[in-house]
Amino acid sequence: MLNFEQRKKETLAQAWLCFQSLLKEGPDLGMDNNLFAQAFCMSLEGPSRLYLDRSARGSFLNLTAKPGMHL
Repeated sequence: MLNFEQRKKETLAQAWLCFQSLLKEGPDLGMDNNLFAQAFCMSLEGPSRLYLDRSARGSFLNLTAKPGMHL
């Protein structure tokens, strides 16, 4: 999960669905949801990350996992 990367031309929504699928299908890593949210955010290409930050009304990384995962 920490090595996840958004593919070129993949939308933010597509990347999120892929990330969620990997979370569900993979083994329990025993990681906090905040770390998963951070890993996802850091994996995004510039425009997607900017959109995510705008949706969060600031930095997405400043949100806790629960509101961040629902964005």
